[in-house]
Formats: sequence, C-alpha cells, structure tokens
Amino acid sequence: MSTASQGKRRSEFRVGLVVLLLVLAAIGIRWIAADRFAGFVADQRLFVQWMQDVRVHGLSGAYLHNENIDYPPVFLAIMGGYGAIADMFGVVPQAGEMSFKFLLLLIDVLALCAAAAATSGMKSVRWRIGLLALIAFNPALLTDSVVWGQVDMLHGMLMVLAILQLPRRPWLSGLLMGLALLTKFQAVALLPVLVVYLLIRGWQHRAAKPLLLWLAGLCAPWLAALVYFGAAGALGAMIRQAYADAVGEYKNVTMNALNLWFHIVGVSPAKVDTEPFAWGLSLRAFSLLLFGAAVAFICYCVGRALLRSRPEDAVLLRAGAAINFAFFMLPTEMHERYSVPALLFVLFAVMKDKRWLVAAVALTATVFINLTVVLRMYQGGGRGRRGAPGFLANPLGFGRGGGGERGMAVAFARETGLSVSYSWIAAVNVLLLIGMLASLYLDQRLDTRSRRSPPAELTNSGIEASPSRGSS
Repeated sequence: MSTASQGKRRSEFRVGLVVLLLVLAAIGIRWIAADRFAGFVADQRLFVQWMQDVRVHGLSGAYLHNENIDYPPVFLAIMGGYGAIADMFGVVPQAGEMSFKFLLLLIDVLALCAAAAATSGMKSVRWRIGLLALIAFNPALLTDSVVWGQVDMLHGMLMVLAILQLPRRPWLSGLLMGLALLTKFQAVALLPVLVVYLLIRGWQHRAAKPLLLWLAGLCAPWLAALVYFGAAGALGAMIRQAYADAVGEYKNVTMNALNLWFHIVGVSPAKVDTEPFAWGLSLRAFSLLLFGAAVAFICYCVGRALLRSRPEDAVLLRAGAAINFAFFMLPTEMHERYSVPALLFVLFAVMKDKRWLVAAVALTATVFINLTVVLRMYQGGGRGRRGAPGFLANPLGFGRGGGGERGMAVAFARETGLSVSYSWIAAVNVLLLIGMLASLYLDQRLDTRSRRSPPAELTNSGIEASPSRGSS
C-alpha cells in the first residue's frame, strides 16, 4: 500500500473517530435533557395513548377506536413497534419519562447518523465537523425532540434526504418523500420544489425516466398504506383524521408561532382566521394566497437557477429552506414547532453555501426562543395538545412540576398567548424569510459564462447527456 493511501486511510479514521465522538456526546446530552425535563406532557400523553391503541387494536384499528389521532400512520407504526420492544423488557412508556423519550432520542441519533453520511462528501473536514456539531448540539432541535417530546425531526430529515437524493437516485427521493407525507402532512410544502426540478431536468434532457422513477418511489409506500387500511376498513378514517381535518382544526391566526401573524400586521394571535381581512377574503384565504405567491416565486427562482446551471444541490437545499420557512411564516393556524423542518434545511444549506451560516445561527435562536417561551407559558393538561408541566424555578422554563388545568381555548380567550413583547422575534423571522427569498432571486440572476455538462447522476438515472436548452 502506498504512503498516500495510508495517509488517506489514517485521515478518514481520524474523521470517523471525531464523528463518532460527536454522536456519543449528542446521545449523552439528549439523555440528560430527556431525564431532567418532563417537557410538553400533554403531547406525550397523547402519543402514549396512541401507542397503547396501536398495541391493542392494531395500526388500522387505532384510527377506528380513537378519533383524536390526527397524525399519519408512520409515527404510529414506529411507536407500536417501540411499545412492543419495551414490553419485552417489562418497560411501560410514560409521558414525561425516559421510558417514552428514549424513542425520540433514537430518532435523533438516526437523524444525526444520516447527516454524517450526507456530509461525507464535503471537501473541508473542519466545516463538516462544525456543521455536524451545529446539528448535534443545536438547542432548538434538542428542545423540540427530547425536551418537548415531539417528532418533527423525523419528517424533517426525510424531506432533507429526499432533496439530497433527488439528482442521484430519484426513486429513493420519491420513496423518502412518500414516507415523509405518511409521517406528517406538513411535508406537502416541499412537493413544488421537487416537481419543478424533475420537470426542468426532464425537459432539458428529453427524458421522463427520472420523473417516473420518482413517482414510483413516491407511490410505493402510499400504495401499501392504501391496501392495508382499505382491507381493514379504516382508510376513510385515516385519511380524514390525519389529512382532511388538519386545516381548520385550530382556527386562530397563529397557534403560538412567531410568524407574520403575530402582531406584525396588526392582527391579534387570538383572532379567528375565518374573519374577513382584505379584498373580501378571510384571514385564512388571504394567508394561503400569500403562501401560494411565495411558492410560485420560489419555483420560478429554482427553475431559472437550474436553467442557468447553478449547482443543483445548493439550489434545492436553499429552496427547501425557503419554502418550509414560508409555510411556517405565511399561512394561519401554524404551531410553533412547524419551523423545525425549515431549520434543518437551513443547516444543510450551509453544507453548500457557507454564507447561510448566519441564517442558520439566527433561525436556531428564534426557533429556540419560540419553543422555550411556549413551554414556559402552558401549565397543566388542557384539552388536546396544549398543556405542559409547571415550570417552577427553571430559568429555561421547561422543568418538572405540577400545575392546574388550563386549556388552550381559555388562554387565547384571555389573550394570554405569547406576550406581545416577543414580536421582535417574529420581526426577525420576517427578515430571515425575506433574506432567504432574496438569496434565491439573486442566485438565479447570476450569469454563468460557461456551461457545465449534464450531471453524471442524471445520466445514471436514464437521462442521455445532451446540451442544456436553458437560456442564460
């Protein structure tokens, strides 16, 4: 073996060792946080109840016996499997305890391992380790998962991986996207970016194979779900509870999301989004129109950037960040946690563009503050998802303790949602969204003096190499 090969292997070993230490440190921190903080116990109680329903009635039967299940089936299936394994060891998962949160810790670790694999091609080892550290020790991601007790990391990482695999393995990208949609309906926000990419590349190279492969991957898990739930007579219940009833379930303009509707445009967060707002449109309709305009703008920028042969991984990650953040910022009825997928995309955008590190740090701060102040605010176990333990003297506001019952409706009726003093966070988020959109627009305007040859991954996907037909 040559000296150069030996040196390369030693370097790879050292990097692998550092990555392993990062993962172990991330596990340690999450273990301490999960054990120290009870988190948002009301959400966890629901999850534990759903887990029990799956164990008793099966995955399809759970929807028929519990009308309050409003998540798609992937996470329920995972919880059912986790509950079965826990039962083998005599462990009964409990809300607010490690017995349940260990599942969320496992999801975080798997996501970090996927991130390590996805960043393996980075040229700069220092930047790679720094990026992985920012993901592993990110306070916002940690708060959402093992502290709060939520699972946004799961569908967020599925979406990121769907974007990263799109140019190289369209079938795998479709499969991951199908699983993301079966994990959380919020993943639908990413579909326009994926479709625009496939249509542009198919038109450029006169090849439909990547699109067909992607659609096949997308449909595979859905076909399995349709057959399974249809055979059990639970298909209608699953679709209605997990998807159809999602819009309008919470009718306030913002459900503690520090976005455009948090006092920025003079609208109280307590306002019902079916009330008139402008041009004869309700607040909900106007917000969806605004989001639609943002989606159209992002798709335009993606299309133009691809036609100008901009690096496609960078374009897709930035577009994924912008469209997910627009989904959090512009429509009504958003919860505070819906910014987590956008944060993941921003973190991965740093992998291709170091300038996005500023956005990554800023969004980490705003998401972290949004999550922690919500955890501080809610006490007890009101109806549904809005309840958490008391917060005693914990400076971050999410320690263990008890409290009286206080439901979401009461809190908003008294307009005791997040204090108006947090409007500055919403304003920073508005500026971040504007910056993301501006970055996409400016990038697609940059002229390229030379054309790249069609990416090898597209040729491998069945696209015959041919000159680009895009205009400059």
